[in-house]
Amino acid sequence: MVKNIEYPDYIDYYYFTKGSNVIKLERKNDSDIIYSKYIRFNNPREALECFEDKCWIREKK
Repeated sequence: MVKNIEYPDYIDYYYFTKGSNVIKLERKNDSDIIYSKYIRFNNPREALECFEDKCWIREKK
């Protein structure tokens, strides 16, 4: 179960499959993995910035 915690603005979303509509999301705070889940994008290439096999977006609050 994920607790309701107020996360700071600098948390990034990291994605580990590029070019697929279903991607794994790991929410990290510094180097600690808080939780992970699978989410779906219509076009992940438009939503994400990628470097090698890691993709990410900055969380918007």
